[in-house]
Amino acid sequence: MVKERVKELRKHLGLTQEKFGLKMETKQSIVAEWERGRFIPSLESMQNIVKYYGVNLHWLLTGQGPMFLPTLSEMYQKVDLTQKVFNFIRNELSLLEEDNIIKDPENDDFWFMPITGEIAAGDPLPFNYDKSIRHIAVSKKEISNPTICDVLRVNGNSMEPKIEHSDLVVIKREDDWWLCHEKIVAVRTADGLTLKKLVVDFVKNSACLFPINPKYQPIFLDEDCQICGSLIYIIRKC
Repeated sequence: MVKERVKELRKHLGLTQEKFGLKMETKQSIVAEWERGRFIPSLESMQNIVKYYGVNLHWLLTGQGPMFLPTLSEMYQKVDLTQKVFNFIRNELSLLEEDNIIKDPENDDFWFMPITGEIAAGDPLPFNYDKSIRHIAVSKKEISNPTICDVLRVNGNSMEPKIEHSDLVVIKREDDWWLCHEKIVAVRTADGLTLKKLVVDFVKNSACLFPINPKYQPIFLDEDCQICGSLIYIIRKC
């Protein structure tokens, strides 16, 4: 819980509640209330904790990842020590991704992107489409960098009428809950990969997935859920 992480952070820094709040112009009594769990730090307060103490917001909200963001000097040192390895891995991954994207020299206006799998949108439904279709043409005007995107076939109707069963969706890879707030996202839950609208309550430290179709219920997320990316393009029933 956020209250435990605020207390853990303060003790790690070796600060009293008064000194911890002083830099953020926050009273000791307020910090004490955070640590008791009487109320959760506001969005502005969380931003100040991140700003003044270099804290990883994802850790503060979920408990996952490192407590602190790397300093600039640490980032530069890491780059110096691992640049050759990093470049090698990046180049190898780039080659693998480019191998999956077909380039047609006679049709330079489109990417031919692979359909990499399915994503649930409510109860599974039978498909009626040509499974031999492995790639789909996507305009380069719509997708500038296909190597950071995935094309998935929608299974279910919980996002109708905006997204229909068997539509194709292009998901841009993203793991920042903050940036995906109020967007349609792909999230991996205990039941698998699902497509819903994400709403994050940064005050209450909670998140919920909302269907568009009113026949379906929202899904409340826990700390084991993983965001995979946000919707950037829909291709209707190909």
